[in-house]
Amino acid sequence: MKFFGIADAHGIESFVKGDPSDPENSHSAMIMHLRAGANRHRHAVVFIVDISEDDAESIEADLAAGLYPEALDNLKGSVKELQLTNLPGAEKSWRLIPNSDLDPYS
Repeated sequence: MKFFGIADAHGIESFVKGDPSDPENSHSAMIMHLRAGANRHRHAVVFIVDISEDDAESIEADLAAGLYPEALDNLKGSVKELQLTNLPGAEKSWRLIPNSDLDPYS
């Protein structure tokens, strides 16, 4: 299953089922790219992942419980295929997050 969203120093901020290149998701994907670009100081990145249905349910449960960093750790351990947007430093940020100490405003 494909999902896309935003992750940053505090964990997963958004997690949407679907392919961002599909017409019904393209607007949301564009907004996420803008939001991540505006929040690079928090190491925000837009991700596109392919994960199993069980892993997706586990991540959604973490998010519902407010466990955003844990959800990101769970996602990183579940990824079969990962794509990051072309923001400068996105790959390095992906390796560093979650880590709330990276947010200069926390």
